[in-house]
This record gives sequence, structure tokens and C-alpha cells, in this order.
Amino acid sequence: MELTARHRITGVEWDAAEGAVAMLVEITDPETARPVDVRIDIVVGGSPPVDLRSQKIGTILRDGQTYEVVGTYLGVVADEN
Repeated sequence: MELTARHRITGVEWDAAEGAVAMLVEITDPETARPVDVRIDIVVGGSPPVDLRSQKIGTILRDGQTYEVVGTYLGVVADEN
């Protein structure tokens, strides 16, 4: 997933109709932001961290099971031009 550095994921929700996780994103300053790569993982609640750099974004409940949604900052998107 690619976000700009000035956008923040502020929460997550399970969307049963779509069968997907919906992320709530706060837009702060898109004009001065640069894109960054973020990896999103969905893991069983209480699992060890996927990566030491991972941060918990939120928790969802799906089919009676609790899952944690974690994000890992991977770095600034490389300029391909």
C-alpha cells in the first residue's frame, strides 16, 4: 500500500459485505507530503510481531475470531523518473 507521509491510518473496521478490512485514513497535508510504502498485515490476535518495526493499527472481529491489523513503514517510495 502506498500512502503519503502526511496521511495517517487512524482505525480499521471489518466490512462483512465486502469481505475486507476498511481503513480509516486522516488526510492532513497532501500538498507537502511525499509517498511512502507501508505493508499491512492481518494476524491472529496475540501473535508475535511480524516485524520489529510493526505498529498495531487496530483490532477487528471476523467470524468470532479476533485479528490485529498491523502496519510496517517500509520507506519512501523511490522516484522512478
